Amino acid sequence: MLKYILYPGEVVSMNDGDTHYVSSKNLIWLYDVDPTECVEMSKLSRDTPRNRELLSTLTPLVPKFDGNYKIPEDYWL
Repeated sequence: MLKYILYPGEVVSMNDGDTHYVSSKNLIWLYDVDPTECVEMSKLSRDTPRNRELLSTLTPLVPKFDGNYKIPEDYWL
């Protein structure tokens, strides 16, 4: 069952001020989630009603400036 949607991309690090690219694989590792529960945004199209509905139920995982990759327990509450 899908739980997360991955948004790989660049982020400026709070620690060193450098720009880093964070891949989908890195996001999975940083957030410590099961890869079988993830889908990358580029694999979905927002053009279909089914995908729009799916997107509304998935927790987004994005590169974080502050390096805090903990998913809040009450994200969708």
